[in-house]
Amino acid sequence: MTRNRITASAAVLLSVFTGATLASALPAAAESGQVSQGIDYQIRFEPNDARMVPLGGSSARTDVRVWPHDHRGMDWELSRTGSSGNHATYEIRNLHSNLCLEPKDGRVQSGQRIEQRECTGRDHQEWILPYMGDNGHHIVPVRNSHLGATLENPNWTGSFLKLGYRSSANPDYRWDFEPL
Repeated sequence: MTRNRITASAAVLLSVFTGATLASALPAAAESGQVSQGIDYQIRFEPNDARMVPLGGSSARTDVRVWPHDHRGMDWELSRTGSSGNHATYEIRNLHSNLCLEPKDGRVQSGQRIEQRECTGRDHQEWILPYMGDNGHHIVPVRNSHLGATLENPNWTGSFLKLGYRSSANPDYRWDFEPL
């Protein structure tokens, strides 16, 4: 009889401990800020809440900007392309135009605008999305990890995207990937 009570008590303690461990692990995983392939997103610029969109339309060579109101073309898809160092790399494709983000003319340099072009699978269309905490990410070109996507004018909700030298302390490089 005593042995049955000990076994029952051990089973209860084990289930309580396991439940507490799982409960504490689930929120941490949910808040990890990881982006996933196969999920569609709107990509929001944190400092002004505007969303990324090729506002000029769905044609190739359209410069990408942010816009504060719902607009056709604000939905994006991530496709994992591989890895660079210990980071996953992604292609960022617009669902309306079916075109991919890349630095204008494929030139990965500071000050270069970001446009949408035919998806080619080349490395100038690959991006690293390091998690910066509080659901924020940087959008970093694989070919130069010192650069990141920001706005020409971070205070204007219609500004064009460009590449600039990024810093983890600078909020002007933070983007939220909001699942649809």
